[in-house]
Amino acid sequence: MRFWIFGLAVCALGGCSEQRRAEAQAQAQAEVQQQRNACVAQFPPRSHYLDKQRCLEPALRHALMVTGVPNDIAELTLASKAALASRVDRGEITPEEARLAEARMGSEMTEMTLTRQRAALAAAALMPRLAPYQLPAPYQMSVPPSPQPMIVNTNCTRTGQFVNCTGY
Repeated sequence: MRFWIFGLAVCALGGCSEQRRAEAQAQAQAEVQQQRNACVAQFPPRSHYLDKQRCLEPALRHALMVTGVPNDIAELTLASKAALASRVDRGEITPEEARLAEARMGSEMTEMTLTRQRAALAAAALMPRLAPYQLPAPYQMSVPPSPQPMIVNTNCTRTGQFVNCTGY
């Protein structure tokens, strides 16, 4: 029983989500490797680099999404890889030069992602300090009560102990 309570406490503190994220990333990497092997088998070695890149792109896109890379950076990464593969196919650069450019590009993309994450964390840490300086909620006008009709004349009559008044 204590084990279950401990397990629930660990899950509640975020341990399960981290474990699930790590498992999803490992599965995505395995899918990329399987797709890479299928693409290499489909196209002859040392040629058709752009076709191999297009074949591998869906698995790479999924892996980038699972690892939490922002969509614009993922698209830039995939487009850059395709451009490098196209240059290799045209003979403008060697495969080794393309690999070097991909490594540099990957480093730049990682740095961009980390910069965004740091900026988000800094903004989140700054928010409690800015609370006293936040503008108040927009002024909302209250709806005035509907005006009561104005009584011009009053007529009162006494009937026994009772007084009955009417106004108009």
